[in-house]
Amino acid sequence: MVGYFIFIANKIFPNTLDLIFKLHNFSSTLLILVLLIMSFIFGHIAYSISKWTFDKAFFSKGKPVDKFLDYSDTKQLEIISEVEKIYGAEIGKELRSKLDKYKKNEITGSEFGLKNYCYALVERKETKHDMFIALADFLRSTAFLLALGVLYLITTSILDWIRNCISGGYLIKIIIFSLFPILSSWLLLSRSIRMRKAADSVIYSQFLFDAKRLNSNNQK
Repeated sequence: MVGYFIFIANKIFPNTLDLIFKLHNFSSTLLILVLLIMSFIFGHIAYSISKWTFDKAFFSKGKPVDKFLDYSDTKQLEIISEVEKIYGAEIGKELRSKLDKYKKNEITGSEFGLKNYCYALVERKETKHDMFIALADFLRSTAFLLALGVLYLITTSILDWIRNCISGGYLIKIIIFSLFPILSSWLLLSRSIRMRKAADSVIYSQFLFDAKRLNSNNQK
């Protein structure tokens, strides 16, 4: 993302690279510090844009990415039933009333709230869950950067073709060279979705195990 920014800035202000080289000659440590700060800022920007575009607009079309929705109706109700045994009938009733709305994408996962109840019980699995989520977000942001590069490549190629009236063979080469980043971006997105569902699965599976053991001990 920093590379894109510097490249575009140099197009608008041709002396951008000269300033970077001057900063490097003055203090390479200072240049590294500036690049690290920029990377941190642009990393958050890439995360935010990729979350809105890929999660809400294109890839999942705004639907929640939650392993819970992949389970059968029987297992979904089983998880809610275990939550009810631990947290009380009122909580179970509330979750059941919201379940259909969540399936229809009328409410968000935070409004549904099931994962919060499950997450609170499986403390020893929090690290693994958080690691999966972090990796999934990283993969999605990387996919976004690849897609951004492809978009730039295709746009500039079409403009060059129109401006120079070059042969169609050039466009074919551009399309071929674009296939790798396009495919890579799609694979990273798919992997990101699987990682996030794997994180959910860790929580739900461990919750069922711990909840049943806890209820069994209480009965004894």
